Amino acid sequence: WHDPRKRQCTLASLTTLTYRGDHLVSVGYSEPALDLVPPHLRAGAKPAKAGGTQQGKAFGA
Repeated sequence: WHDPRKRQCTLASLTTLTYRGDHLVSVGYSEPALDLVPPHLRAGAKPAKAGGTQQGKAFGA
């Protein structure tokens, strides 16, 4: 089940699967537009603590 609130990658991410014949030989991950993603929306970003300044939920959503 897909739940975007639990996303672990950004929308501008690329996963590359490399096969040699029928065998998977490598998996790559890149985020070519990472500098365009606000830091609080990046994969692995920690939620803001209560009482701190936060961006509105609609920002970048």
